[in-house]
Amino acid sequence: MLLRASGQRENRDFNLNAVNEADSDPGVDHAGHLRRLTEAAIGGRWRDLAAVRDEAAAAMGEQAMVDALTVAAGFNGITRVADATGIPLDPTTHQATGSLRVETGIDAFDYAAKSTRYDRQQTHEATMSIIGIEEIFLDVQDLARAVDFYEGVVGLPVVMRNDERAYLQCERSHVVLQVKGHGGRHRGGGPMHFSFTVAEDVFDEVAQRAAKANIFTRGPMGERGKGRALFMLDPDGNEAEVNTRYLYGVPKR
Repeated sequence: MLLRASGQRENRDFNLNAVNEADSDPGVDHAGHLRRLTEAAIGGRWRDLAAVRDEAAAAMGEQAMVDALTVAAGFNGITRVADATGIPLDPTTHQATGSLRVETGIDAFDYAAKSTRYDRQQTHEATMSIIGIEEIFLDVQDLARAVDFYEGVVGLPVVMRNDERAYLQCERSHVVLQVKGHGGRHRGGGPMHFSFTVAEDVFDEVAQRAAKANIFTRGPMGERGKGRALFMLDPDGNEAEVNTRYLYGVPKR
């Protein structure tokens, strides 16, 4: 948020996606040195830090190097406090950072669930705990015709395809086109199959609620920290899934 405000004041356009994309150029002076300083200090790579400090000081000046490490250490401390306690965003900050959080994907991190739980405890109001739609399966009569529409018109790239289905990738979700009457995945999943991305802690909460409700489930499957899935049938027979795999990058097909 501070970087965006600084860019607006100086009439400069900074690439905020570089926060999570190491190969992206943020448009910040000495960005490479700043990134290496931060990663060495926050990552505890003490053997590397001395050399990284010397390189940065030679390029940007000793005072700027010290200032950068001070800011990185300060923000790391603030983050650790918020991460541990689940401090919620105040309404003004929540509104002001909406587009920033979408661009950088910050809300996909596991600590977002802690803030959600804290908010519920403080306000006793329901808050959003689902990060987004993770997967939708669509039955199609003609796979080639459906691919032509979703790839050629909508613009979703096909990342995997066989005779029965095609996977089309979004940034943090995907659509599966599956021939009606197929014999493969989710065959017993009711009229429709879809999945939601959730944080790891929220996944545990959903699994506990599903067990108490005594509804039909498959899973949990997978491993915490790598990606887990839980399948449930809703009252109309649709197969609803909660999944954590997109927390760890785009799955390989």
